[in-house]
Amino acid sequence: MSNQNKTGSKHVSLQDLQNTVAIKKKEAADIATQSAALAKENNVPIKVDPDELSQGDKFLAAIGYFSFLCILPLVLRPNSDFCQFHGKQGLIMLVFFMIFGFVLQLFGSLVFGSYMLIHNLVVLVHVALAVWAVYYAFKGVKKQLPLFGGFVKQLDW
Repeated sequence: MSNQNKTGSKHVSLQDLQNTVAIKKKEAADIATQSAALAKENNVPIKVDPDELSQGDKFLAAIGYFSFLCILPLVLRPNSDFCQFHGKQGLIMLVFFMIFGFVLQLFGSLVFGSYMLIHNLVVLVHVALAVWAVYYAFKGVKKQLPLFGGFVKQLDW
């Protein structure tokens, strides 16, 4: 008598196992989708599965915070949510600081007296935000920056 008959267990076909695996994969995908939606609603940083995210995507997302290089993740990875998020956030940050710098240059010396001190503080804030964002990009996290993260949701292109 075989071990299978002694224990009283039923024989499971390969087709049954494949069906069960397919159902469990579907359930897992549904749970992941629901979790992402809840995280987005509650403004919780979303950590992307490291297996799904390549080092190239992390690198592209990180360099998206360096001036006009924000175009690279947008153009080179149009189907990657991760690269698009960081590229858009880098673009918004670049445009904001360019406009702010232009306005500061026009009116800074009139209002503040010492244009260079204010300009250097603005550059320091820009660099600090960029370093913070690069850190999260390399970790594989879609972290919204305090001033610019809300605008990324509005860019649907």
